[in-house]
Amino acid sequence: MDFLGEGVVTVHSEHGSTAYGVTVLRNGLSAQQVLLKQADGKAWKVSGVGPVEPWARRILSFLQTAHDRGLVPLLESGKRNATVLDGGGKDGARALVLREAGGVTRYLVDSVTSRVTRMEFQRGRSPDLSGRLLPNLESYVFSDFRMINGLATAFKVEHFVNGAKREELQFASVRYVAAKRDAAPGPIRAVPDGGR
Repeated sequence: MDFLGEGVVTVHSEHGSTAYGVTVLRNGLSAQQVLLKQADGKAWKVSGVGPVEPWARRILSFLQTAHDRGLVPLLESGKRNATVLDGGGKDGARALVLREAGGVTRYLVDSVTSRVTRMEFQRGRSPDLSGRLLPNLESYVFSDFRMINGLATAFKVEHFVNGAKREELQFASVRYVAAKRDAAPGPIRAVPDGGR
């Protein structure tokens, strides 16, 4: 099933917050394309095409990480030789996914709705006040769930690094479309000679 979502990504920094229009297209479960828009609605940046501005790189990284480590990778852990462990948890179930390439992603699953509401992992390092390099804890929080075509869909995604909010995505609209590759094969159709 393909996905089309339109909304706003807000980038937070020590200088304030800036919002950018965004269209996210997902082709099935693996491919994703992102279109960033200027305030006037004109296209500014398409992922994978042309040079990338620093702010655009940050937005694309945020959206790609949310996709690459989200629900589908959790469900497909067995296909990727990842190990899934029960992480316990009193406020919901916690699943730990040990990635084959190294590293752990922790998922918090709401005990009432069975929805993934948060994922956490370590990436990169930052100095503490004494100058020691400590691992960064990155968190993605999924909320504002709405039913779209029978699927609970998070309309809000927030990204935190060491507890400080970095980016957030708020969808205004989301659509799921059955892809042709998802449909059952139809009857074979004969094409007359010379037809294309």
